[in-house]
Amino acid sequence: MPRLALFASGNGSNIQRIADYFSGDHHVTIDLILTNNPQAYVIERATNLKIPSVVFNRKEFYESNYVLDILTVRISAISYLQDSSGSSLEIYSQPTRGKS
Repeated sequence: MPRLALFASGNGSNIQRIADYFSGDHHVTIDLILTNNPQAYVIERATNLKIPSVVFNRKEFYESNYVLDILTVRISAISYLQDSSGSSLEIYSQPTRGKS
């Protein structure tokens, strides 16, 4: 079963749309929502949707494997995420920056 991790930094309206789209599909789950904004409304949306959320800061993202480690543990297979412009963001299974 595909398990999705979604990134958001604001209102989370796209997260809501994705959750609504997959709500009747028991073959896909949204397993985690990640945000770099501790004040983002997406955190409340995640709570309302009963989806775990994680807040990370710039240092945790760029100077450590914090986010990558969370994804590695929570999500069994991620190949692509897509940003709002439609660009594919590839997630690698091996740490690519920082120190553990």
